[in-house]
Amino acid sequence: MATYHKCRPFPNHVIVRYRAQPGVIHQSFYLHEEWGFPRPPRARDRTDGSIRQALFHCLDDRQSYIKVCIHLWMMEGLTRSRFVGRGVRDTRLEENLARALDSVSGQCINFSCSRCQTDCEIRMMDSHIFPLTIRIWKNFGRGESPGDPVWMAQHPSYLKRRSFTGATELYHYQAHRPGSIQKEWSQHMPLLERPGRSTASKTRPSVEK
Repeated sequence: MATYHKCRPFPNHVIVRYRAQPGVIHQSFYLHEEWGFPRPPRARDRTDGSIRQALFHCLDDRQSYIKVCIHLWMMEGLTRSRFVGRGVRDTRLEENLARALDSVSGQCINFSCSRCQTDCEIRMMDSHIFPLTIRIWKNFGRGESPGDPVWMAQHPSYLKRRSFTGATELYHYQAHRPGSIQKEWSQHMPLLERPGRSTASKTRPSVEK
């Protein structure tokens, strides 16, 4: 399956690279996504502090929007999204983005959604052309039926269902072992390919815990 590439405009004249690679593992449909944030033009020098400060202003803009899954998302800026969502929904995406901007260069921050089969990794690399990267691994299930609980947990149509009486039913959750989706992908699928390059012979080494 081919990799999908797209450049998406972000606030403060930042062009974000988005890549997605589908795959089938154990008869289940997987998706690996990657958001790459380049050095913003606002960073007038190449110092770590200037780059991180400029990235924060980009993420904190009211027009910023990032979605990991239907349960983990950020909109209307990092600070506002974290404040408004706290106590109402899962704000670990915003919390870990803020941590990444303050972390040691090269440190990976890994977390998983507790409601669907999604793993996420955020990494800050000051010297890289894309200093901030967000990588996401999802399992959508086997696709044998719309009633597949793995699929229902990932689809917004099933986020909240109402019965004929109008009463709100329970959310459809599908918990998984944190990091297991990322591990399955790293063992069975190739690296995300770059435009014009083939990665048929490049696979990730097995990850053992």
